Amino acid sequence: MTVRLVTGPLTLRPWTASDAPAVLAAYTDPSVAAWSTEPVTDPAHAEAWIHARVNGWADGSRASFAVTDTESGQILGQVGLRLADGEAEVGYWTLPAARGRGVASTALDALAGWALDALDLTRITLIHSVDNPASCRVAERGGFPLALQLEPTERWPAPGHLHVRKA
Repeated sequence: MTVRLVTGPLTLRPWTASDAPAVLAAYTDPSVAAWSTEPVTDPAHAEAWIHARVNGWADGSRASFAVTDTESGQILGQVGLRLADGEAEVGYWTLPAARGRGVASTALDALAGWALDALDLTRITLIHSVDNPASCRVAERGGFPLALQLEPTERWPAPGHLHVRKA
C-alpha cells in the first residue's frame, strides 16, 4: 500500500532507501537518541531502520511515514504506527530545525485521522516518559488526551503518560 498524506505545509510519505542519511542524522541528535527504544548508530542501522518500516507496510505490522516539508521535500521528522489487533501505538520524532513549529502535533493528528478511518482501528495509544513534557504537549495538540499515568516497566524504566485517541 502506498499512502501519501498532505496536511497544509506537511506531507507524510513512505520511507525510501535514499532517506537513510536523514534517519542517521535524527538518531545522532541527543533528544531523539534519549527517548528512542531503537537506536540507529551508523549508516547500516539507518538502512535497516528504513527496511523495517518498508517491510512493516508490506506485512501490515506498521504504517510509517517520513514527515516532509510539502514545498521543499525536506525531511522534518517521522511518525509511525505499530499495528496489532485493531489497535496501534504511535511514535514520532522531529529533527532539531523542525521543533517548535507544530510539525509533530500536525503529523500526529493527520496520521491518527487517516489511520482510525482507513485502517479501521479502535484506538491509538501514545506513551512517553513524564520526564519529557514536550511530548505531553505534542500529544495533547495532536488530539491524544492524557488517559493514565504509568508506573515504570522493563520497556519504560521511568514513569510515563499514556495518551489515547479513539475512533
